[in-house]
Amino acid sequence: NVNVAPPEVLVAMVPGLTLAEAQALVGTRAAAPFPSLEEFRKRLPKRAFQWEEGDLSVDSQYFLVQGRATVGRADVRMEALLQREQTAMPTILWQRMR
Repeated sequence: NVNVAPPEVLVAMVPGLTLAEAQALVGTRAAAPFPSLEEFRKRLPKRAFQWEEGDLSVDSQYFLVQGRATVGRADVRMEALLQREQTAMPTILWQRMR
């Protein structure tokens, strides 16, 4: 997801993109996220960058949820990986308590 990927991941996924260019893209998306891959392409520097079809997106299906609850001396932490598909409720793929 180009809307949440750190600059280093963008550099790895878009051949020829420099770290400075990726950092500039990340700076602009905070105020204006990319609504489509076409908009992402338009905001790239004026070179013809190519990437494998399906490698990039502007949305996410997977989310890592982390939680912590403290009551008295008890401290419980949890993590869960959720998958969201369109309008359906998310599916819990795995969860663990610590």
